[in-house]
Amino acid sequence: MSCQHSSKTTCGRSNDRNVGNCYKDGIGIPKDEKKAFELYLKFAEGGNSNGSLSIGHCYQNGIGVLKDEKAFGWCLKST
Repeated sequence: MSCQHSSKTTCGRSNDRNVGNCYKDGIGIPKDEKKAFELYLKFAEGGNSNGSLSIGHCYQNGIGVLKDEKAFGWCLKST
């Protein structure tokens, strides 16, 4: 199973995962994958399905965290 999300991001809205994408990709701010993971986790734990998908993507690809089989579980939570 592959967890993917759009790489097209508009930064500036603090109420969704776009800010995390900005940190992950270094859009308008210095790149910080660990900070991106922390933001995604915050949204995922708040019940945001896109946040859960992003966490799965991070675990699958080692973005801000070590690669881990937890990726699959987080992707399932996003559905």
